[in-house]
Amino acid sequence: MIDGNRVIHEENRTVRADTNTTEPEEQTTSTVVEEVTRVVPNPRELRRRRMIRVQKAIYAVANIIAVMLFIRILLRGLGANPDNGFAQFYYTLSYPIFAPFANILGPEPPYGVPVLEGSSVVAIIIYYLFAWIIARLISIFFALPQPTGEGSEEPEPPRSST
Repeated sequence: MIDGNRVIHEENRTVRADTNTTEPEEQTTSTVVEEVTRVVPNPRELRRRRMIRVQKAIYAVANIIAVMLFIRILLRGLGANPDNGFAQFYYTLSYPIFAPFANILGPEPPYGVPVLEGSSVVAIIIYYLFAWIIARLISIFFALPQPTGEGSEEPEPPRSST
């Protein structure tokens, strides 16, 4: 049986146990009916789940990049000392992500001066835009064909009798 996005397998098993005693009035017969139902997603549902998993992974990567750039914005905005070990480590760690956007809004001010790093803001927007485009392409790649079962076709329009 198919129920929406699931395939349901039902099974009924009957087990009969006879108990014999020495006295005929006490002779009993019991029947146990065991019902087993397994719900298995159909291939269309499995494909949809895979697509969602891939899209979530894409957005997770975009979120990690955005958090890294946001921390960079905070450090630059607070004027973190570039000679400090952590600030130096973090600027070095985040630079490969930031590099394509460096100087996009003009020359970078020196490190240690409190400034809003607009290039990082642009980078966050562009990375999220790329993630959205890739996620949309994935949904097109995983495009689910319309079911061809009973009831999935459009009804024919009524014919006029002219």
